[in-house]
Amino acid sequence: MFNSLSLPFNVEDLISSGSELLGFVSPFVLLSMAFLFVPKLITLIVAAFGSHKSEYSTMETYKELRALKRKKY
Repeated sequence: MFNSLSLPFNVEDLISSGSELLGFVSPFVLLSMAFLFVPKLITLIVAAFGSHKSEYSTMETYKELRALKRKKY
């Protein structure tokens, strides 16, 4: 039925086209991942260096401290 059908490309052309497309798109994918990951990394580093300064460095303990101060007055 499809014996006389021939394609204008072979497997080697298909693989090389796919790898070229991947080589073109992958820097943009890595850049978008960097925009998502770097703010989380900065927050982690700041929290790690800021946590030794006081025991009230996290937002939860800060809110609890403010609630305790309001109850005293």
